[in-house]
Amino acid sequence: MPEFLPHILQSLYKGLSVALLALETSTIDYLNISLMGQICMHLKVLNLAFDELRPSSREQPKIDPYSWLVAIVKYHCELIVLRQRVERIFNLPVMLQFVSSVVIVAMTAFQVIVIGDGSKSSIIMNLLLCCVLCQLFLYCYFGNEVYEQVLYIPIPYIPV
Repeated sequence: MPEFLPHILQSLYKGLSVALLALETSTIDYLNISLMGQICMHLKVLNLAFDELRPSSREQPKIDPYSWLVAIVKYHCELIVLRQRVERIFNLPVMLQFVSSVVIVAMTAFQVIVIGDGSKSSIIMNLLLCCVLCQLFLYCYFGNEVYEQVLYIPIPYIPV
């Protein structure tokens, strides 16, 4: 920071820098969670496509089961490639953010327990703890949703 700038500009610059960093971190979190939600939605669509293969007792199948199954497998392969790309992009940043969030939770919880006197700094630490816990919850929740959708994909019985 140049010392020839007035103190008000230095403070404004520091405040805006911290705010911008916080917004960028939130934006990256939102993008990652949105991508996990999109993959989860595509897996639900894939599950619905499997339901079309189950013939009802009264109706004849509307589609050719073999070509439909081939289309489902191609769609699933595209989802696997998308997941690999997302994982390659977000693997290291999310891991570092997850580890730093766990460290922040541990340190903030310790400070809240030790200092917990209701002062302004204690309230700010409580808010920080809540924000970090919400961030961890969102990652864990949406990651679990994708994992459950992958496990739910039924394998239909198609008589040959």
